[in-house]
Amino acid sequence: MRIPGSYRSKYDTKVKIVKNWNGVRSPVTIGFLEEFRNWLIQKKIDQQKQRQKILVERSKNKFVGSSNYYTGIEPLTQTPIKDFRKLVIDIILAPYLINVRKLSFEESYTINRNWLDKCNELRLDNYRNFEYRINYALKNVLNKGIGSMSREKIKTDSTYSDLYQLLQKEKIF
Repeated sequence: MRIPGSYRSKYDTKVKIVKNWNGVRSPVTIGFLEEFRNWLIQKKIDQQKQRQKILVERSKNKFVGSSNYYTGIEPLTQTPIKDFRKLVIDIILAPYLINVRKLSFEESYTINRNWLDKCNELRLDNYRNFEYRINYALKNVLNKGIGSMSREKIKTDSTYSDLYQLLQKEKIF
């Protein structure tokens, strides 16, 4: 509906009255309302299915990247570091082992534990608390589907600049 006398920008023509309204409203039938309600419900169901499909696709693609997307993580599992061990377990190792390498909880725990044993040779403090930390990180990854942080994210995010410098110094990344 347009205001009579105005111009239609698409066609650059003046709006004319074709037929005047007779003032009578068409009755709304129960059948029409039921059909409309069913259409709305079906539309909502279709949107939810589409959203779910997109989420499934994203989760499939989230953990599969190019071969160099996760470079540096395998060498990290073999290299002890002096600092940022909790952060490395939370954002790099636990998500990588569960989601990228598709290891079980127990295998992932063992690899994290072995890595911490190597780090302990550097004389870590509060070494006993790391069992809880590994369990927490692995359960968090399993429950929330958290992906491993890439080298690029660690490199570019200022929050992790100290970690990146340490990994650079150790020649891991």
